[in-house]
Amino acid sequence: MVLVDLRFTNLPESTFIKCAEDFEVKLFEAGLAISKSTDANQFDIKHNAADPQSEPQITRKVIKRFDYLNIARERGVTLTNGSLTFRSSKYTCFEDFSENWSDVLDAFFSCFKGIENAGMIRLGLRYMDAFITPKQNVFDFISRHWLSPQQLEADENSFNASRSIRKTEHGILRVELEERLPNNGMINTLPNDIVDPDEVSLNLEIKEHWKEAKDERYVIVDIDHSCNFAKNLQPLSRQNIDSRLEGLYRESSETFWTLLSDHAKEQWGKKPITINR
Repeated sequence: MVLVDLRFTNLPESTFIKCAEDFEVKLFEAGLAISKSTDANQFDIKHNAADPQSEPQITRKVIKRFDYLNIARERGVTLTNGSLTFRSSKYTCFEDFSENWSDVLDAFFSCFKGIENAGMIRLGLRYMDAFITPKQNVFDFISRHWLSPQQLEADENSFNASRSIRKTEHGILRVELEERLPNNGMINTLPNDIVDPDEVSLNLEIKEHWKEAKDERYVIVDIDHSCNFAKNLQPLSRQNIDSRLEGLYRESSETFWTLLSDHAKEQWGKKPITINR
């Protein structure tokens, strides 16, 4: 699954509800024909800078959430009065994904008049993948540079997770690798924090070779690259969003390819692709 997450300063409630109706029509015309409105809990956590040892103050707020999916449930949009998220479980290349995201943005900027007056708080691009290699050692497919000593030395009864966080030219890049085992023959390839209600969850394509991995270790990969402007709000403009997303993608893509070992590239037939437009 791949998702792009845009956060912005809260819209006036009346504007949000009214424009959301027009937004639903635009997305229906773009093929996102399933719509669902729910109430969601939003938690704000504030820390006392003067007393770091004090308990954080947590407040709960109920917000309106709108979800839109295509019939095949491979693409989904989530809208609140402070965020817009697009996710896809059928990913071919960034160009196609970016084109679908652009359609969502077209509808968003068209329906929410004056949205440029809002400030951009955060923009994130997240890739979730899985290394599933039946009857082969999954670590042979991952570059040793990315494996921790615990993973390199672990026995068959040990399961580990590793995390790498670094600053980039565009923001903060987080990479996590987590080892898992199938649960009653079921393979879960998504990170634990990706939890959507069943009625708005996306379908994941079940690969044929997954059926062979009944009790073998596999590794999920979570690459999250984001730029945060909470302390220095940025203009919410198409140009700003598009240029920053391109930067987030380039670094994420380069990171993914460094994860693959030479064995993986050979086994999986890594080769350049040509995109005709």
